[in-house]
Amino acid sequence: MSKDVALSDDEWRELARQFVASRNDEACIALMFRFHAIFGHLRKVLGCSKIDRHHFEYAVKGGRVDLALFHTDGGISLVEFKVDGPVHAVVAGIGQLFFYEAMFLRKAQRSSKPSYIKKYLVSPVAGDDAQSVAEACELAGVQFVQCAPFAMVSGHRQRCIESWVENHA
Repeated sequence: MSKDVALSDDEWRELARQFVASRNDEACIALMFRFHAIFGHLRKVLGCSKIDRHHFEYAVKGGRVDLALFHTDGGISLVEFKVDGPVHAVVAGIGQLFFYEAMFLRKAQRSSKPSYIKKYLVSPVAGDDAQSVAEACELAGVQFVQCAPFAMVSGHRQRCIESWVENHA
């Protein structure tokens, strides 16, 4: 279970406020995944092995991984969130993931090497663009995780979070 479950009431309220206030897909995706982490659902959502710990905005030389998962079997999963936009902007996340993988492997030369590194690209891209992104990810060995666009979840999201805040305030 995630260490984030131990959030204080004020931290929960702040997280809920950020979630309701987020106005772009990438922030919405990141916060949705934070909730998945809090409730222990990341493993199910990504279909990955058991998670020992996770870090959002994990700093590596030259950048920040949106989400880094460290698995109990010694593996690492790197997750990049991309907004729905031009296909080239979404698939740029594939390159970012390979860069982050190289930085992890470089660091591993000085410490213990992970047993594997999996890469995930998460985006609400839809239609023909989703097919193009999925094909590019498959060719690159990256898992594509399609999520609901911001417009589809914003009203439901706000109602759920406001209800939660009311019941836990």
